[in-house]
Amino acid sequence: MALMIPQAMTQIHNATFSAPTTSDTVTPDSGLLLYVKVGGTATTITVVVPGNQFYSGAGTTDPTSGSVTSQDRQIYLPPQLADPATGLITVTYSQVTGVTAALLKVG
Repeated sequence: MALMIPQAMTQIHNATFSAPTTSDTVTPDSGLLLYVKVGGTATTITVVVPGNQFYSGAGTTDPTSGSVTSQDRQIYLPPQLADPATGLITVTYSQVTGVTAALLKVG
């Protein structure tokens, strides 16, 4: 698990992409955008949503960017996704071959 550091966006910004681990964490903040580039190997990106549903007690559904190949994905990470136990947002990848990511701070 690696803590991702956000890159401050300016009017014109060339993001620096790096290889993620299979489970990355993010310190919650407003205006965070995770930009992921997926290469030729099918990859599922999952944002882990902590807790359970209020009425049923069932686990909250984690949003996924379902198995994609040779595509980019931009994922908004609002502060409400932070796990109360760790204080961090967790993003997982089904695999990381040919995958790069950049955490951007917008605004």
